Amino acid sequence: DGDFSKKGYILTRSSENQIRIWSPTGEPSGNINLANTLLRSAFFAPEGDRIIVTAFDENIRMFDLSGNLISTITCDARVKIARFLPGTSTLVAQTSGNVVQLWNLQGQLLSTLQHDDNVTSLHLDEANGHIMTSSKDGLVKIWSLDGAPLQTLKHDSPVLSTKISAKGDLILTTSNDGKVRLWDMAGDLLLDQSLDSINPIPATFSADGRYIVLAYNDNSSLKIFLSPEVAYLQTLQEREKLRPKIKSLEKQYNIELEFLWSDVDP
Repeated sequence: DGDFSKKGYILTRSSENQIRIWSPTGEPSGNINLANTLLRSAFFAPEGDRIIVTAFDENIRMFDLSGNLISTITCDARVKIARFLPGTSTLVAQTSGNVVQLWNLQGQLLSTLQHDDNVTSLHLDEANGHIMTSSKDGLVKIWSLDGAPLQTLKHDSPVLSTKISAKGDLILTTSNDGKVRLWDMAGDLLLDQSLDSINPIPATFSADGRYIVLAYNDNSSLKIFLSPEVAYLQTLQEREKLRPKIKSLEKQYNIELEFLWSDVDP
């Protein structure tokens, strides 16, 4: 694991709780040693003048380029994810509890995004300038970058994940009752698909945004489901174009590929 700063410094992880800092010339600049806890992540602030470190505890630590501790932010619960909001110096932190918190680099709490149960995922929507959170309370919430609530999407059971299409116009959500739902940015439900699965794994969009990909364990066998976006692959010609790709993937990974909808079975 490592990171590069715009000033040319490099971070490398040397052990479970130690980070090394290297100067632009390749010389050692300093060490960060977390003696009493395991390291989770380390990355540079946007300006490259400080290092943000998270561990398996409630703290977000900030160090200078020599490895000296500058300050510590203490969250309400163990920090799972910390990252910067796009184009800002605001830190967003997902904890093991029911909140996501926004902090500035001076350690001031700017906003708290709250659910009624533990938060299960955090997604930054760079295309639209939104924060998206999901929770065991069955809700997906969309927030502005300053923490104002904008939209709420509902499932009937704990939500596993949220994804946004490459164009930023579709939202994909999955819940632990085997539901896959597709929404537009206005919050209108476009697809509500039930899967015969006990242990669904979060779905995602393909890189080109044209397919929905879902893998899950069912009776210890892995299946990958490919599903077109709404109104896609409705012609026989388009389905025939996809057939060689499906067969190639089946052979390469020794897996079974199926469509979510029987009426677009290739």
